[in-house]
Amino acid sequence: MAVSDLPVKRILPLFYLLLSSFVLAQDQNISRSVILIIDAGHGGSDSGAKNPEAGLTEKDLALGVAQRLEKSLRQEKKLTVILTRTGDIDLPLYARAEKANKAKGHLLLSLHTAYDLRADSAGPRVYFCSLENFTARLSAQVGSFSKSLPELTPWDESQIPFINESNDLALLLQNRLNPIFLSDRSIQTSPLLLLQFSAMPAVLVELGNLSDPADVWRLKGAEALEQMNQALKSSVLEFLSSLTR
Repeated sequence: MAVSDLPVKRILPLFYLLLSSFVLAQDQNISRSVILIIDAGHGGSDSGAKNPEAGLTEKDLALGVAQRLEKSLRQEKKLTVILTRTGDIDLPLYARAEKANKAKGHLLLSLHTAYDLRADSAGPRVYFCSLENFTARLSAQVGSFSKSLPELTPWDESQIPFINESNDLALLLQNRLNPIFLSDRSIQTSPLLLLQFSAMPAVLVELGNLSDPADVWRLKGAEALEQMNQALKSSVLEFLSSLTR
């Protein structure tokens, strides 16, 4: 699908989103030093979702978006950005959480894509952990992951103090990403282990569905990828600036 094939009413929302995101990003002022953890999902032998016909894999898309976002944030003098992985390597969930927690991050953003054949499965999805997501059965899984962080609460409870902030961040991201995908999705909750183990506001973002032709078209296009980058960037900066006021 070419841009010229899209009606004007579909192009204009994308233009205004990009413009507003750019302006908004310039207006954010982070008043003290903060640390952003960007997690590129999967990697190495774990490809995640795949669309071989389109030549897309979740692990490569996630890393590409993470690296683009990190590069676009370098001019923020009081912001340190740490990527959980910078190459195509295997990295288990506990190692990602341990890296984020040891760095004492102020925000964790985990990047993914989906592969969902169900109807109405296109568009971005943003997940956070709600209090209802914390179940007793997860406590038994924590002990084998890490004993190196005694100052933290049990790892399956690390997210609990940050649930409201994670909710706020999820709303920001969903509202900024929806116009790019012409979507009206709402945020979702899920007991994702990486989010539960993160001792900071944390969300997981699925940047589209690799089984949906329109989402694939966006994920293969430089313009749409930059719009996604600006949406992520402006959301992160707005959220972090609110933490430092």
